[in-house]
Amino acid sequence: MTAPAASPRRCTRARLSRSTCDLCVASCPRDAVSLEPLPRIDVARCSGCEACVAACPLDALAGGGPRAQALASRLRAVDNPVIGCTERGGGQGHALVPCLAALGLSDLVGLAAAVPHRIVLNATHCSGCLNERALRGLRARLGALREHGLDQRFELVDSGDLHVKPRQVPRRGLLRALLQESVGFAGRPTPPDAEASAAGRHVPASCVDLESALRRLPSGVARGLRPVTTFRAVVRNDCDACGRCAAICPTGALVRQRGSESRALDFVESLCVGCDACAEFCPSRSIQIEPATIQASQPRERIAERALHQETVA
Repeated sequence: MTAPAASPRRCTRARLSRSTCDLCVASCPRDAVSLEPLPRIDVARCSGCEACVAACPLDALAGGGPRAQALASRLRAVDNPVIGCTERGGGQGHALVPCLAALGLSDLVGLAAAVPHRIVLNATHCSGCLNERALRGLRARLGALREHGLDQRFELVDSGDLHVKPRQVPRRGLLRALLQESVGFAGRPTPPDAEASAAGRHVPASCVDLESALRRLPSGVARGLRPVTTFRAVVRNDCDACGRCAAICPTGALVRQRGSESRALDFVESLCVGCDACAEFCPSRSIQIEPATIQASQPRERIAERALHQETVA
């Protein structure tokens, strides 16, 4: 398998040298990712599992594995859909990923929104695999989803014999299925390194996909998922609204209101990836990012100057 491509300029550390983010390093089961100080892949060690791609919130690493929409195109018409991996197990699944650990939070939520049946994740051949350690991240993501309304949508099977029934596509739908797969399985686009600069803004594909998936889920389920899929900003009363947090934000989730007498900041929840760059850059540590608790119908909020809470913008 091919190693993920790195776009170092999209890394949080490219914007903030003292950033402590090391999600890519922590997720790699083979110690193939290093920060020097920006992400670098040791091709000799890398297995191509793409666990680091799933862990990175800013698209600083990109792989060739299929995204949720491509996986869903293969799974929708199957009564008992199974996702397998290409590393072990001989490709036992109706849809394949480089490793099950490559399924990020946006992928899982997207699959839950697009596939009407429970999805089995085939981990029966993971024991003894050199990528097995990377499954800890997947288990944590599944656990969080189960606690917030998606407990019936996924089943991780890691023992026993799993029989995968062949996918049957009616002749009329064969051409459409082939077209969907040829387009979808082109995988996650590799972001060109020159496209993003340290001073630029970039909205990660996973961020866009996640918000789209939440809008397609039943409103009650989407509200339940907000605490684990989105973030909110909490500001202490010693904030002087200097705007440094907005300047360092890599996605544009924080925007300073120019010309405003109150020097307020806008916070766009759907754009926040929880990278903590704003909190680490703030000289007084007046802002913190934590899991969201607001309703899905209130995605845009304003942080008032010296406010302890956020006032919803109508």
